[in-house]
Amino acid sequence: MKTKFQKYWQNEILPYLQGKQIYLACSGGVDSVVLFYLLKEHHISFEVLHVNYQLRGDDSDSDENFVSQLCVANNIVFHSKKVDTQAIKKQEGGGIQEIAREIRYQWFQEFTSKNGAILTAHHLNDQIETVLFRLARGNGFSALDGISNRVKADIFRPLLTFSKEEIQQFAQDKKLAFSEDLSNAKNDYSRNKIRNLAIPIFKEIFPNLEIRFKESLEDIAQKKALLELQQEEWNHRFLAKEPFGFSIEKRTIGQNKLILSNFFFQFGFKDQHSLEKLPFLETGKKLLSTSFELIVGRQKYYLKNLSITEKNSFTICENELKATENEFQLPIESRILVEDLSIRLDKTKLVFPLEIRKRKSGDYFYPEKFHGKKKLKDFLNSLQMDIPQKDATWLLCDQEKILWVIGYRKDKRALANLKEGEILELKISKD
Repeated sequence: MKTKFQKYWQNEILPYLQGKQIYLACSGGVDSVVLFYLLKEHHISFEVLHVNYQLRGDDSDSDENFVSQLCVANNIVFHSKKVDTQAIKKQEGGGIQEIAREIRYQWFQEFTSKNGAILTAHHLNDQIETVLFRLARGNGFSALDGISNRVKADIFRPLLTFSKEEIQQFAQDKKLAFSEDLSNAKNDYSRNKIRNLAIPIFKEIFPNLEIRFKESLEDIAQKKALLELQQEEWNHRFLAKEPFGFSIEKRTIGQNKLILSNFFFQFGFKDQHSLEKLPFLETGKKLLSTSFELIVGRQKYYLKNLSITEKNSFTICENELKATENEFQLPIESRILVEDLSIRLDKTKLVFPLEIRKRKSGDYFYPEKFHGKKKLKDFLNSLQMDIPQKDATWLLCDQEKILWVIGYRKDKRALANLKEGEILELKISKD
């Protein structure tokens, strides 16, 4: 195991750790203790992180004390965090395991944000549990990802290719002491049931379960890498940049389940069942991931980036305007369909200050070359705009009226007459 670990460490982990302080997440269980000693035997400098969730009374304190003494005996810096997990559950709700995971990874961020890298002791049997759990839950193709050996940028899993049996045998051969979490033997949680009840049955049927599973995951990883290459080419050809994020033609996606799941997975959409229904949803329907809002349009799907914070308006004071042409740049990229991006206004018909803003409920204007007034909503609908396109449309207004649906149609009430009035010329820049 020592030689196998060294090879995996050199090839898969070490290239990402240059200049980083290494931290080992150590619960005191056999997995993290084995990783502790493997790091020591390979003369890898590290510090230890331990979370006491206070879920098992004296046993939780005993685990913390065990890890602390292990660090003292080996001259390793020890960091601990004690949390009343049950109190958080009562206050915020949710499952204990998810709360504990959130606590753990939030604490890890305090170290990774200071150029640290975290090592966890997840192993091959954790992979098997995760894939079975996700498949049973209906995660589709994404379930086959299993656990990555690298989480985000700075969390790594050096034992991912080792089975639980190999880890336990190493501990036995080295006569390593560790703290056993007795709650792992209880079937209170879904993962525990898979570990304690389902996997033993699989192993009874397939004695080489871990080996065969590992081979399958490696094969899937290779095919997934090929799909990702194809996805990059596909994105380059078909994914259109929008002010709010991206769009793609519906006909390009089609109804193929694999294409749907693989394409939208990159934007955080992992619910296979929702994606399968996507081609049949009405215009305007929305799905949410953690980072994007997926909006169904007439001919397109729109992906609104939730991290983009737009400025919805800005003011133009009269003293900012010049007697000659004035040019203003929109605060974000805007997709405008026409080249006529200038307007000549009669300054005597304007109520200052002017404003460039997004649409509001009840907006109306008097379109040039059109009889009477028109609701802005109806005008944008006549252009076959979907909601994201409407939201990306800019208006030039004064304090009383819309002067211009920028790039689409001008309001005739304040347009300059060359024979009279004081001409004010404004130009909008696309870039």
